[in-house]
Amino acid sequence: MFLSPFSVSLVLNYENILGHRSFKLVFAMSQRHYKVSARRWFTLDAVEIEYDGQKATFNGSRNVYAPAEYSYRCQSVTNFRYPLLVARTSKDPANQWRVSFTDFQVGCVYCVFV
Repeated sequence: MFLSPFSVSLVLNYENILGHRSFKLVFAMSQRHYKVSARRWFTLDAVEIEYDGQKATFNGSRNVYAPAEYSYRCQSVTNFRYPLLVARTSKDPANQWRVSFTDFQVGCVYCVFV
């Protein structure tokens, strides 16, 4: 049985990055079935940067999505020039960051719950 929707996260932990003792990069994704297309789709719901007790959250769900059996690939995913990632709110610490991923590819393939 496929339960829809559900979420997964890819978490990358680093130390001593850009002057921050702790630095975490989180890619939060979800997947759901859409009856109209008769297929599952995944979205990159958010990219989070957690550093020294703060969190910057970028919304990616409007622009980064693909059928679940495929991955999403883009030459450039940024929050500035032609942004695909947008700060969640005007007061979010994400507004202080410039994020750029080059040759970006992500997917949420065959994540199945029984």
